[in-house]
Amino acid sequence: MMLSDLECVFGLSHLVLKKGQAVTDYYRLLSGAGGYVWIQTCATVIHNEKNKDEQTVIATNYVLG
Repeated sequence: MMLSDLECVFGLSHLVLKKGQAVTDYYRLLSGAGGYVWIQTCATVIHNEKNKDEQTVIATNYVLG
């Protein structure tokens, strides 16, 4: 990953915890074959109804090509 790709992913964690959900811009991920694939990540926070201090982040990665 290049620096701008890393910034895209790291920014997601701060944004999702602040706003409750977030979507990244497209970023590159190195594939096993040696090339790059374009990825977009969507994340949301799930709050625990029984324990208000617990939160879970669910993230889905979409491979775009």
